[in-house]
Amino acid sequence: MLRLPVSASGVPLPAWLTCVVSGVLSIALCFGTEVPVRAETPKPSPAETAEEAVKAADSDGDGVPDRPDLVSAGVTARVLNVAVEDLSQRSETVRVLINPDGTSVQEAHAAPVWVKDAEGKWRDVDYTLVERKGGGFAPKASPSTVVIDGGGSKEFARLDLPGGGSTVWSWPEALETPKVDGATATYSVDKGVDLLVTATALGVSTRIRINSADAVAPEFTVQVRTDGVELNRTSKGQLFFTDGSKRAGQTSTLTAWDGRLDRFGDPLEVVPVETSLEETASKGERTDQDLTLTTPQVLVDDPEVVYPIIIDPDVTPQVASQDTWVRNGTTTIDTLSYRVLVGRIGDHSNTNPAYGFMQWPNGEITGRKILKADIHLYQYRAGSCASRKMNIHPLVGAWDESTVTYATKPYGQTNTGTSSSLTKNVGGDGCAANGFITGDLTKMVQAWADGPSNGGFGNYGIQMNVPADNNNDVTYERGFCSINYDPTHTSCNSAARVPYLTLTYNSAPQQAAIVSVDASRTFDGTLWTSTATPTLSTSATDAEASKVTYSFEVRTSTGAGTVTSSCTTGQVAAGATASCKPATALTDGQTYVVRARATDEHGLAGDWSSWRGGVRCSV
Repeated sequence: MLRLPVSASGVPLPAWLTCVVSGVLSIALCFGTEVPVRAETPKPSPAETAEEAVKAADSDGDGVPDRPDLVSAGVTARVLNVAVEDLSQRSETVRVLINPDGTSVQEAHAAPVWVKDAEGKWRDVDYTLVERKGGGFAPKASPSTVVIDGGGSKEFARLDLPGGGSTVWSWPEALETPKVDGATATYSVDKGVDLLVTATALGVSTRIRINSADAVAPEFTVQVRTDGVELNRTSKGQLFFTDGSKRAGQTSTLTAWDGRLDRFGDPLEVVPVETSLEETASKGERTDQDLTLTTPQVLVDDPEVVYPIIIDPDVTPQVASQDTWVRNGTTTIDTLSYRVLVGRIGDHSNTNPAYGFMQWPNGEITGRKILKADIHLYQYRAGSCASRKMNIHPLVGAWDESTVTYATKPYGQTNTGTSSSLTKNVGGDGCAANGFITGDLTKMVQAWADGPSNGGFGNYGIQMNVPADNNNDVTYERGFCSINYDPTHTSCNSAARVPYLTLTYNSAPQQAAIVSVDASRTFDGTLWTSTATPTLSTSATDAEASKVTYSFEVRTSTGAGTVTSSCTTGQVAAGATASCKPATALTDGQTYVVRARATDEHGLAGDWSSWRGGVRCSV
């Protein structure tokens, strides 16, 4: 049997790996100790295969080896020769893996894909409803606190909002026990009328389903209680939850549609729903209001209507990520929040091209060298199987998905030199199956990493549009799954299909230690050296444990514009001390200053060390 030591966090470590990690950490922490430039790498014992070693380093069972911090992840990646996750950088939307060559790969998702369990370990999100202690149902693993009632009361959904507020939604009469299927609880509220309540990635979806013409009612009333937040209705038919001056949650424009779907599973007829909001009670920070939803007569009277008719007041908390799409002639706000459309949509009566917008925060990349950056979009509809160009431009100003219409849309900047495009198509009739397509955003993400103070710009997201010459060509149409997926949609029904970025980047080494000079002694504030070519030494650490070289500069003063002499060491392990001699001999009796800096194996240089002053040659 293979016996493995156990780390402080409870993760079993191979004995040979424990030795390697300990050795490298000693190098990193003991800056003043000279270590051998080359050291033989310990090998796994014959009884331990590479596969076993990788499995032993996977603490959360997701198939990817991991370590609790950046340094140990970098060391383990080199030893195992596989990418290793740095768990200290994991969040609900971001994870970072360290490659064996010292580069980092960041996955930045537009919506939560992981959540911590009761033991503090990361798990994949799972919105499947399960019974909860105290009654009702809750998602199995969700970043939002959502409670869906188990029947017997009027309340059907409770959602906590950012800032400490909450909202409770109720039906006018006590509800029967719901039928639960996956993330959705279905209540029968009247003959031929169902209330569907679904836990989603960003909140809760509430839909009224009218199953037949006989079940049509002129209007439906939902009771909404807010605690710690205010609820208001906008002129666009949206609901905003506000906490003082900040928005804590929202709905898109309230809409309805019937059972007529296009070949991609999207509703063909989507119409606004007339609403009214009336306060019925108030006490302290708690307010009760009646939200009345009028059944759209335009759908009921349509001779081609196909039941069921769906009325859709979804609620989402305010989050940092956002996406939407607009086109001239469409005045509602993000009517079906699971999708982002681009180009002229062939099945729609509106023939104007759609513009798509997306923005979500990435992990920390400021000041880093971006080696590769790709956007991944799940495409479920296409106007053609053939290659069709879609442009991707950076947005360089703030925008708000809850207020953007065609008239107020942000503009993609085409003159930054960072725009990109993609041509691959999937998801159309006879095309390759629905799936992710990829676009190169390396230049754009580098500009985000540089920031405005270093010639770049902030991350305000992207605009997606077809070339102007193809605005009227329906073969350029595209549909992508958005941040807020819909479990009832035929394609955009999973958190695994939200957009995400992958970034491969490198961090500069840390500032080099002040230079030491051999064959020297200090007298009266001056460091005297007895050789014209003294050995210069320094060390520096690197966050990803990349290999480094050290460059030295010798000048006559800190303000001197000319480098008197210099040298560069060979490549060594990060944290190791290395040395070289000046290529040009120093002049007897002259006083010099010396500094050094580290450059990693990918060409990224760290900060210069402080000057070592008062170095005087006395041969």
